[in-house]
Amino acid sequence: MPHSILIIEDQDADFEAIERGLRRLGVEYPVTRCTDAEDALDYLYGRGVHRRNPGEQQPPTIVLLDLKLDGGDGREVLARVKQDDYLKAIPIIVWSGSNDPHDVEISYRLGANSFVRKTFDFSEVNETLERLARFWLETAVLPPIPNAPY
Repeated sequence: MPHSILIIEDQDADFEAIERGLRRLGVEYPVTRCTDAEDALDYLYGRGVHRRNPGEQQPPTIVLLDLKLDGGDGREVLARVKQDDYLKAIPIIVWSGSNDPHDVEISYRLGANSFVRKTFDFSEVNETLERLARFWLETAVLPPIPNAPY
């Protein structure tokens, strides 16, 4: 299965920085953006505008998830995905501007695979993306995801 990345981010500037950074690194995997929790869950479950035929579109290889989204909370997405037998193996990297230790703790309790603090320094964003891409897309061996039951 080819890699794909889901970025759940409501801020255009943050999404554009991530997308530019991935392109600069030569990451050529398809990137999908969802801007709120409901859209992200629709995408992951193949509902609404993201409706697909069984076996058509597989879930993403990894998810970059902002915790604080307009119109919803990233924690809701994290909790739902990690409780779903089909989706829970997808690595979710929380990408948040929060400095609250409680956000870090609750993210891991809900099943986040890592928590990365957003930065507004473009070179730091690039360095962080490089480390994440190297680990999750080159080093880690990820389990195959079976055909979606939805």
